[in-house]
Amino acid sequence: MAGSSPSSDTSSFTAYDMVETEDGVHVFMDLPGMGSTAFDVSFDGHELVVTGTRPAFSTTDKYRFLSSTRLAGDFRAAVRMPDDIELDAETLDAVYMAGVLKIFATRKVQKRRVVAVRFSSVDTSAPETPA
Repeated sequence: MAGSSPSSDTSSFTAYDMVETEDGVHVFMDLPGMGSTAFDVSFDGHELVVTGTRPAFSTTDKYRFLSSTRLAGDFRAAVRMPDDIELDAETLDAVYMAGVLKIFATRKVQKRRVVAVRFSSVDTSAPETPA
């Protein structure tokens, strides 16, 4: 499916895949360890934005970190839709399961417009050009 490449400003710990179907676009974003109220999803018709806070791994006195590469804290992930795809923001749906946020929005339906032809007594033909 042709179109420009999507761009994003996702943080380094928010990997995602975006796929197109006949009905719309699905975005699958990896967000392990999140609670149900840990993030918000918004969409303005052109850009999908997920913001939230990933909690830090809790520690106890029974062990100490030898190494840690898991990122925690506030994040913002923005996924811009390709230019040739218009989505209906009203159909946005998001489900979080097994560490993956699944987001879907349907294509915006282009409504067909019928125009009535008006008749006029004024001559609207092109003017004659001199020879």
